[in-house]
Formats: sequence, C-alpha cells, structure tokens
Amino acid sequence: MVAKATKTPRPNCQKAAATSASTSWTQTMWSQARLVVSEGVQAALQAGRAVVALESTIITHGLPRPINFDTAVAVEDQVRAAGAEPATIAVLDGQAHIGLSRSQLERVADSPPERTVKASRGGLAHIMAKGRGWIGGTTVSGTMALAHRAGVRIFATGGIGGVHRGAEHSMDISADLTELGRTPVAVFCSGAKSILDIPRTLEYLETQGVPVLTFHPQGQFPCFYTAKSGCHVPIVSSTEEAARTIELNTTLGLENGLVFGVPIPSEFEQDGVIIQRAVEQAVQESVEQGIDRLGKQVTPWLLKRVSQLAHTSVRSNVGLVLNNARVASECAVELAGPSPSRVAQVYTPKPKVVVVGCAAMDVTAQQSTSAPGSTAPGNVVLSTGGVAHNIALAAHATLQEKKAVALVAPCADDAIGALLRSQMDDKAMRTDGLVSSSKSAVCNLVLDQEGDLLTGVADMACVEDTLTPDIVQQKLSELRPSVVGMDANLTPDTIAAIVRQCASDGVPVLYEPTSVVKCGRGMDALALLPRLHPLDMITPNQFEVRHMAARLQDVLPIHHAISSLQLEQMSRKLQLPQSLIYDALTLSKVTHTQFIKLGELGVLLVSHAEARTSLPNMIHVHARRLDPRKVINTTGAGDTFAGAVLARASTLSQPITSWTMQTMLDLVEKGQHAAQHTLYSSHAVAPHLPSWHT
Repeated sequence: MVAKATKTPRPNCQKAAATSASTSWTQTMWSQARLVVSEGVQAALQAGRAVVALESTIITHGLPRPINFDTAVAVEDQVRAAGAEPATIAVLDGQAHIGLSRSQLERVADSPPERTVKASRGGLAHIMAKGRGWIGGTTVSGTMALAHRAGVRIFATGGIGGVHRGAEHSMDISADLTELGRTPVAVFCSGAKSILDIPRTLEYLETQGVPVLTFHPQGQFPCFYTAKSGCHVPIVSSTEEAARTIELNTTLGLENGLVFGVPIPSEFEQDGVIIQRAVEQAVQESVEQGIDRLGKQVTPWLLKRVSQLAHTSVRSNVGLVLNNARVASECAVELAGPSPSRVAQVYTPKPKVVVVGCAAMDVTAQQSTSAPGSTAPGNVVLSTGGVAHNIALAAHATLQEKKAVALVAPCADDAIGALLRSQMDDKAMRTDGLVSSSKSAVCNLVLDQEGDLLTGVADMACVEDTLTPDIVQQKLSELRPSVVGMDANLTPDTIAAIVRQCASDGVPVLYEPTSVVKCGRGMDALALLPRLHPLDMITPNQFEVRHMAARLQDVLPIHHAISSLQLEQMSRKLQLPQSLIYDALTLSKVTHTQFIKLGELGVLLVSHAEARTSLPNMIHVHARRLDPRKVINTTGAGDTFAGAVLARASTLSQPITSWTMQTMLDLVEKGQHAAQHTLYSSHAVAPHLPSWHT
C-alpha cells in the first residue's frame, strides 16, 4: 500500500495544482486497473528492444475461423523471427491488454459474436465498461490509441480504413484517418482497403497532416490486394530510411502518425485483378441492398462478400498481413531504443507472495505395453512442475489477483525455458521473478502400464547453481513481498540468507521441506546463522518431521524438559504416536508454527501462538471428509496446502508473533480446503481453487 502525500499549493496556482494532482493520480490508478501490459512487452519496452503493435479486429471480424487464430499466431511468429516483440492488442473483461498470451489469442479467435464488438478509439471506454465476458477487437484507431499509451511506436496491419465510396453523401469516413492525424504511431499496411475511395482517402490524410509514403519502387500507393492503386506518393527506399523518418517526426515534436504503404508480395499479385472485380461487385451489391448505410457493419459485410466471390482473397489477405508484419518488425529493430512508456512503468505492483525454489518441466512417459530392453509404445506428457512452482501456482489461484504472486526460479533461454514461460503466461502468472540460468530444470519420469514409477532422472542442479544467496537477496529486495515461501531444493547457504533477510524485514517465511532426502537442509541453514532465527512456518509431512528432528539434533543439540508421562498424556489426547509428538516438540525449538501434514489423518498444528509456557500449543485438526470415488491425484495436495497457507498469510497485517491460534486454525482450514480440490483434480494443482475469503 502506498501512502499519498499531500502538499498545500501556492495560492495563485491552487486550482491548477489540485487539478493536475487529481488528473495524475486518476490516470495512474486507471492505468493500473484497466491497462495490462504483458510481461514480454513490458520487458522489451523497458530494455529499449523493438516492439510491434498488432490489431485484433482482423481476428474477431476480419478472417473466418480457424484461419483467424492460425494467422494471429503466424503474424506474432513473423514479428519474433525479425527480432521484435509482438504486442497484439485487445480488450478482455474490461481491461485493455497490450500483448496477449497464446490462450488469450485463442479466446479472442473463438469469441462469441454476441459478446464481441469492434473497438475503435470512440468505443474503447464503452466496451471496457461492459466488463467480464466481453471482448473488443481493436481497430486501427483503437490499436493506435492504446499502443501510444504503452509507448509502442510501430504498428503492422492489413489495411487502414478510409473514405468510403459515396462519402460526399453519407459522410462515412473511418476514424482511422483522424487517429492518424493526432497519434504518433507509424502504421505499416498494404494501403487502404480496396473497397474504399483511395484518392479521397489520400486527400483526407494530407489535410490531417499525415505523411503517406510507399515502399513501391515507382511510388505507387498500394491498393490492398494489388500493388498499384494509380495514386502516387513519396517513396521510402528502405526500412532504415523509414526508421529515420519516424525518429525525426518524434524529434520535431509532431503529434501525427505516419502511413507506410507496403505492396502485397508478388506471388499474390496475379490474384489481385480477380479479387478487385469481386470488390467492385460487392460494393455495387452493398448499395443495392442498403448495406452501405449501416456504418460499422459495412466493412465486415464487404470483406465477407469479397471472400465469397473470390476464394483466393483470404489467402491474399493473410499473405499481405504477414509481409507487413515482417517489414514493420525490421523497421522497429532499426528504430529500437528507449521510448517513454507510461503504462509499462506504472503497472508493476509489488507481489504479496514470493516463492523461491524449483520450477521444472516434468516429462512423464507411461508405457502402454512392457518392452524390457527396448523402446515401448506409450504416452508422453509435458507439464510445468517443481515444488516452488506448484506452491506459487496454488497461491496465485487462491488469491485470484493478477501480479500477486512472484516465483523466483531458474529459467534458461532454451526450448524448456520458453515452454515454462509460455505456460506461466497462459495461467496469468507473473514471470518477472524468473532468473536467467544456463539450463532449465527437467524431471523425466518413466511409468509402467499401471502408473507405477520404473525409473526417472531429475536434472535440477541449475537450482543450486543459479539461486545463490546474492541473487535471491537481490530479488527479495526488488520485489518486497508480504510473505515468502521456499522449498528445500535450495542450498543451506541460500536458505539461511532468506531466513536472515526476512527476519530483518519483518516478513514471515514458510519452509516447505520438499522430500525426505532434502528436508534436513533447513536445519543445516539454521546452524549457519550467527544468531538463531527460527523458521516462522514449516509444512512437513510426518516422515520429513522425523528426519528434520534427527538432523537438528546433529547440528544444534536440543534438550527437552518434558517427561515421559507428559508425552504419553499428549499422545493420548491428540491420538497420535508419541514419536511424532516428540519430534514435533524438538522442531518447535527452532520454529514458530508447524503444519504437519498427516494425509488422511489431517494436520497436526504445533504453534507458539498464544503459548503461555515454553511448550507450544498442539491441536490435531482432522481431515476434511472426502469422497474416495472422486480422488484422482495425491501428488500435489501438499504443495497446494502450502500455497493456500501462504496466500492467506499474505492478507494478514499483523506480525506473526501477534497471530492467534484461531488465525493458525484458519490457515489450516484454508490449506485443507484447497488441497481437497487438488485431490479431486488430475492436475498437480487444481486449476480452480477456493479464494481465501470464501
């Protein structure tokens, strides 16, 4: 939470100062609430790398399914191949998105017509006000307005809108033209759509002070499906010259856009004459049927009719869009450099939760038949995993807030790393906590026909090599979360560094022991500290408790002031083994609260909250009632429990020393509820978890 400072302005400028402050604060809050810049676009803008804006009306209204989705993906791939970052722009659920994930692209492509509208500049506010469930496919003007708001200077599209035929009577002139006159974004297109009056369109742009240039060697302005419109404009000879022109337009402080005409590739030129005849017929039919007086519906109707009359029009449309994206991207790379991005700098809230540890790509291969000593047929599944990743995903799903959870884990610039980032993007998880590494963590499991483990290889050394104490401390300083979680894939040195920094910052930390083999690292970490800092929360299972207690006795000998009679009484009261209680009491010397997971027996809560003696309070919380017929997966329930506990803890404003036993019981309840959802799911973490306030 950020406190807002107030000043008493000078009397002679009080009104102006108040208005300015109010406007600035309102714009900032509006940006944070309504404009969402994807991680990839944001990173590219802040690093001064090339970014190319792409519209979404071509996806929602311009091309038939499934060609629309395939084209959207191909255009983004074309931009990336040229060295730029694609920023497809659309309105989803009341928010303007600058840069879409693959799943968001798919949603836009499959959007229901009754809840999908074309969003020009004038329609942006209204479609955003409709909120959840509505999609706005941004037109050229809408895309330009939002791209400029994010600091993106180059935009690739098929064709711009323009002056419609008969506009001298209908006054039907596209908002694209006035947008070009007031918004400094360079538009790369194959001219105006051929259904329009191109000479009048060029005259209107000239009146608006918009430079119109062409890459055609003879100076012909493109006519969308053909390279020549018969209208001549100044020639730009290369993308380097185009970049210099854009830069000088900015340097001069001119607030207009620019149009760069890119002729359709020659392989589609032969279809152009046939398509143009179809265009003329479609225009005539629109007049005869009164379609030409229906405003926004005219262009989609004409394009659909043209595609019916000339079947190659869709192929040509896709071809020219891909070519325009390539040329625009090459220019963007030439132009690349720091640009003012008001949104990208504003929309980076601090996370409530940070989880440090392993994010891995799980490669699970299950045989369908046995074939000893040979390759067997079967099924191979790729999925994101790793204890820290699963905890972060559970916290993210539980909080149900964008940007509330950050994962600090190694991620290489390789195919595995790209897949990890993509899957996190698809789940709307933030990726700014990922740390560059030489390779990504991979876990390969081979299962037999019944699903039992035959063998496996865990290649996770990159976690220890990458997440050093210095790196992790730097990340925590940057992110400044309310609560921190960590798994035992970290080295004792790094675990100790996290405990020390969190104690200094007053931030509660949760330690997930991960496995019997690795759980003792937390105890080794405590022994490294010059002064003992207890672990605030731990979430071991009963087997990890035994090994952690034994390891603690090795590194920091603990002596109990409890008699065998007391131990027996506690065992009888809790209905749990004396050995488990003894080990929990051992660990209570170096922990504030333990959530010991007992599977079908529930959770043993061991906490110093409200404790009146040196002994902790101990409560056996029984498991929630389960329907065994619904239980599908048990492997991720523990991680889900830890993630839900972290999520709920992040909403508590008091320090952990002020938490009550009722608070601790509430954390257990939230964790068990979330874990139950995962038990009923085939995923490592159920995709839909109950939020902490339900």
